[in-house]
Amino acid sequence: MQTGSGASDEAQPTKTVVSRTSNAQDRLFSSLPGQGGVENFHILELIGEGSFGKVFKGRRKYSGQIVAMKFILKKGKSERDLQNLRSEISILQKLRHPNIILMLEWFETAQEICMVMEYAQGELFEVLEDDESLPEEVVRPIARQLVHALEYLHAHRIMHRDMKPQNILLGGHGSVKLCDFGFARSMSQHTALLKSIKGTPLYMAPELVQELPYNFTADLWSLGIILYELFVGKPPFYTRRSSVQSSFFFLCLCSVVFPSFLFFFCSFSFLFVIHFSLSLTLSLSLFVSVFCPLSADVACFR
Repeated sequence: MQTGSGASDEAQPTKTVVSRTSNAQDRLFSSLPGQGGVENFHILELIGEGSFGKVFKGRRKYSGQIVAMKFILKKGKSERDLQNLRSEISILQKLRHPNIILMLEWFETAQEICMVMEYAQGELFEVLEDDESLPEEVVRPIARQLVHALEYLHAHRIMHRDMKPQNILLGGHGSVKLCDFGFARSMSQHTALLKSIKGTPLYMAPELVQELPYNFTADLWSLGIILYELFVGKPPFYTRRSSVQSSFFFLCLCSVVFPSFLFFFCSFSFLFVIHFSLSLTLSLSLFVSVFCPLSADVACFR
């Protein structure tokens, strides 16, 4: 279901390395022997598995650097699937932001493609499963960092299109990192609206569900859903039947209902932004004004 691939995505060699490290890291890794394949890593343990493939915790030889290694088997994948995967890689290798997962390098063999990513400590979804809901003092810095990530992406004309707790990883020192750009789309200067349907039903904006053209504000809708879920413990349009059809029905025909306890435990500005992100078309600037004062996290905008 992924779309888009640039001309540079065609005719990949048997083994390719694309480094996304900083200059200091480039100097370190360029001095290491045999750069560019799985033989340069110790595979430590399996940390994730799905229809896409498997993710292992690994350690780069000679440096002690801990990484996450995502292996995707080519067998069973169509040429379009592989093009979409290379499109995801093409987007990721351009991104450098503290709240977006960093792709360190990637390589390809006849059997598989491996993406080597920075290692994160866990998923926001796991925290939500264990704690059910989070207080505002915890949600606010998460919101601020996600706003920074979206501001960076949208400034570079990239839509994520699949924001959800499962795609938000936890780093050190309270940082969060947006990941999984499989549905992401890099838009040209001449593209204002998209039409292809991408995303996860509970977090999709109404215009996607109704198969209408949409733009960057679809990511803001998803952000509003995530913030609501962090407070309440479930998305606003979640139903026990949990079918796609019932979710779409409530999404298109029902208004968001805020539990009364939120008005006692959350600030007005926070509820204001969540409410209007789920009812009106907003600009990212409103999120920035509420969650990102000028004195906070200035480095994130560089």
